[in-house]
Amino acid sequence: MLLLSRLIIIALTSCQIFGLSSAETPLFDPSLSARDVALAKASFSDENFNNMLKNPAGIANTKGISIHANEFLGIDYSSITIVNQTFGATFGFHYIGSSISGISRSVAEGNLLKEVDGNVPYEYHALSFATAKEIGDFSMGVGFRIKTLVLDNKNTNSIEGFAGIGVHLFNDFKLGISVRNVNLQDSPTNAVQLMAPILSTSFQYNITKKTTLFMAIIENKNEIITHSTFHYSIEHYMNDYIPIRIGLDHNRYTFGTGILIDPFEIDLAWAQSRSPEVDNQITIGFSYGFEEKNHLY
Repeated sequence: MLLLSRLIIIALTSCQIFGLSSAETPLFDPSLSARDVALAKASFSDENFNNMLKNPAGIANTKGISIHANEFLGIDYSSITIVNQTFGATFGFHYIGSSISGISRSVAEGNLLKEVDGNVPYEYHALSFATAKEIGDFSMGVGFRIKTLVLDNKNTNSIEGFAGIGVHLFNDFKLGISVRNVNLQDSPTNAVQLMAPILSTSFQYNITKKTTLFMAIIENKNEIITHSTFHYSIEHYMNDYIPIRIGLDHNRYTFGTGILIDPFEIDLAWAQSRSPEVDNQITIGFSYGFEEKNHLY
């Protein structure tokens, strides 16, 4: 088993480095949880109700509620996730939204933008529903999402589906596969209503009870690049209460920490930006599990 553990670590940490590039910053997603930001978007194979949008299979046999605050392109977003079990299955609900009215109206004059009287209203709302079921070592989940974007006098709506599976391999190894952003109706493309599906695969290896290694391969053609990107991260509990998370999200560094006082958890995350037009991402999350987590000791 020791030899197998070493081989798995070598395989995860020696995957193709050509997926890294310094040419661009991956798009930020205001719906990401604080833990997911800190773990470089690589942790969606984990059984955690905050993974609902990344891989709905991850909510199987979990219960909890969480709220997150995030900033995306200078706009503040708030979200809530509620996951519970009934009739032998797990059901999840997620909402994220933002509403501001302080964007100054501008008009183009040649190559310059000139502010004029009045403000431009902006609203974004997204409702998501998912269900998941675990059968033996397999878990499956499906869901759909309704998005509404209001900008000035334009109102655009979109409906998308998402699905995923999770597989327990051996005792300490997990695999997660998901597809997101499957458009169920045509809609305009913008920063929050994307056109192309996002395909993701995540590998998770529990090195010890306190240390977990993650690696993910994500293909997101909504970004400038067209090849898959690689994401690496590690989560280590310094004790039973304080985790430290470090990751590499394609080409930017991520970091996070938190405090776990079961069943209450606070998470903080930071993700680097490599583009001057985009600020670093800072996310804070508060979670309350409806049942105790497995103790680390």
